[in-house]
Amino acid sequence: MALRDVSLGASPGTVTAILGPNGAGKSTLMRALNGGIEIQSGEVSLDAVPISKLSRNSIAKRVGVVAQETESILLLDEPTANLDLAHQASMLQVVSARCRDYQSSALIVTHDINLAAEFADKILLLKGGMKAAFGSPDEVLTEEVLREVFEIRVIVDRHPVSGAPRVTPVHEARR
Repeated sequence: MALRDVSLGASPGTVTAILGPNGAGKSTLMRALNGGIEIQSGEVSLDAVPISKLSRNSIAKRVGVVAQETESILLLDEPTANLDLAHQASMLQVVSARCRDYQSSALIVTHDINLAAEFADKILLLKGGMKAAFGSPDEVLTEEVLREVFEIRVIVDRHPVSGAPRVTPVHEARR
């Protein structure tokens, strides 16, 4: 999947979730961010230095694909995919706390919209290799935006305990 016009910054102490339907470019973005693929145009920078000018070793010292204490940016691709509910929440609580405590950042690719709403400070929503929306969970997770991106009707209300947006797909009977 080619990415076009995608801009993303990772601020210290924040968790950013990257969401989108299958084939939207989420994994391609992760590979570009860690220097795993060569980009055709545009630029990926790490601490204001183009990643193409950094060695793999230099990138690895500052970007972690798994949680380690020394990295300033964590790149997590579907870290909760095979975990039960309790372990999903635990995993993202650890990541959030680590970002807060060490002023690092995490970029997390996930398909779990409700988990992202609970734990992410920002959400990047991709569709067809392009940015569909970027902002806080409240700004991004609206019925209109999600209907356009995922091509399904949803209801967005509030989680009764956390107050975070809660997304429920509406499966309408086919005629």
